[in-house]
Amino acid sequence: MFKLSVRSFAVFFSLILFIAFSPISVFASSDNKRASDLDKVFEKIGLFMRSLIDKRLFEMGSVAENSELGVFEETSSRYATYVGRYTEYIVTKKLSGQKESTNQMFNKHKEILTPFLYKYDYNSAWWLLLQQDIDTINIFQKKINNEI
Repeated sequence: MFKLSVRSFAVFFSLILFIAFSPISVFASSDNKRASDLDKVFEKIGLFMRSLIDKRLFEMGSVAENSELGVFEETSSRYATYVGRYTEYIVTKKLSGQKESTNQMFNKHKEILTPFLYKYDYNSAWWLLLQQDIDTINIFQKKINNEI
């Protein structure tokens, strides 16, 4: 898990450096080209964030499948946080090109998480954490559909 965090930071930091220190000629040719180049960078950052959500889902699924109750809450919270950060990012940047694929991803994630609910007692802490992740997806899915 720690390697992923360091790698994630390094990739994100590299993108920020690219934006900050790109040669002026890349962005100065015209306002339309500059906007287009920035939109491409924003799209790539969004896609990178989606890949992190998929990794968090895999981690959540592994924890739920193996009943690793000691890290269940932390993993559930991390997954929900990544979903929220990604949603806020694409809404803020108005990345309408990612709306459809994000809805599909969220629907697939709900399909993956829902069977784990049946593994735990209704209203147990672990069941509630899984349900909270599904509810989080639903909330942010509505936000994407209403604001982009």
